[in-house]
Amino acid sequence: MVLRGTATDPASPEDAMDHERTDRLSLATLPDCVFRADLALRLQEVSAAASIMLGIPAAALVGTPLQDLVTADDLARLEDLIRHALSRTDRTQSLLHQTRLRHADGRLIPVEIHSRLVLGDDGEPVGVVGVARDLRSRLRDQAAALARERQRQRDRKHAALARLAAVVGDDLAALLDGLAGQAGLADGAALASARDRAARRLEQLRQIAGRLPARREDRDVDATVARIVTDLRDGLPLEARLVHEPGCGGAVASLDADLLRQALGDLVANAREAATGGGQITVYTRLEPAPRTVAAMPAAPASPSVLISVHDTGPGLDAANRERADEPFYTTRPGAAGLGLTRVRAIAAAHDGRLQLETGPHGGAVATLSLPARHGAPPLAVAPAPARPGRSVMVV
Repeated sequence: MVLRGTATDPASPEDAMDHERTDRLSLATLPDCVFRADLALRLQEVSAAASIMLGIPAAALVGTPLQDLVTADDLARLEDLIRHALSRTDRTQSLLHQTRLRHADGRLIPVEIHSRLVLGDDGEPVGVVGVARDLRSRLRDQAAALARERQRQRDRKHAALARLAAVVGDDLAALLDGLAGQAGLADGAALASARDRAARRLEQLRQIAGRLPARREDRDVDATVARIVTDLRDGLPLEARLVHEPGCGGAVASLDADLLRQALGDLVANAREAATGGGQITVYTRLEPAPRTVAAMPAAPASPSVLISVHDTGPGLDAANRERADEPFYTTRPGAAGLGLTRVRAIAAAHDGRLQLETGPHGGAVATLSLPARHGAPPLAVAPAPARPGRSVMVV
């Protein structure tokens, strides 16, 4: 297909050939697919970008009816759009709509089509010309931006709950201290049960508020998690398998081993409930390198992170549970307190880290603790080559 402008034709045949070659080169480099079709929606010309978009050679698409590339519903909408355009008084107006085109492997590719009618010498429509733009990248960016905004909203909600829990917890602690100071009152049988319940609720409020004292020290991440997984494995039923896949390669993080054990215990318990009928729970540890910094933009030096992920073989997180999974006291298990993930999030915050929940690429839920690393994996030591003239030594 050649795009021709309205300027005067070149004076010589050589100029005309050069002009046509330039038009073809420009069209071939466009990332969007330029096409022309007749009124029956049969493709007459397509640009080379169609091959990348649909996995079908552009030459093979010529003569193809559009009904072979879209679903029946999408074809009906496109035909309605063409009929509406034909019924207009002004047939030169352009149309902008979205549809889906079928890839060679059967996938449906979302596209945006900007088109208009082609009018003949008598002013009557003879076809359609337009540009089809692949929307996959745009839709991925929009989905990522929406996910980031939802995460920001959840973070704000958690921060507000934490502030409220801190205030209520302080008031409750003061009340319990006052009761303890009243001789004989706090130990009376009538108040003993209420005092115990209040103490448990105070501990829950402290967890929501993130007030968890952490006694951190530098520890090898792989070794620490391996010991915790061994201990947790003893408490699982025989049909459930718990394995550890180390990948930090000697990386060190500042950890409170007892709090980390509690966090992994909560995550493994959730994974055990999700993986009904047995299944495997895998705890992965790996080192995430520090993000690259731009020399022209000075900032605090970036540091690597250690990721501790718990994967299960259950159904994963649906949209509704994913939105509410972080809420305090929300649970899908009868009789559970619903503070497991809240406690894990507080433990992550006590380590200057964060908790992320998602569904794995092959199903199952994935809970990941991202914690700052104190030291990355030590570099491999390479022995220096002996200083002997005329010889060289390669050390691998």
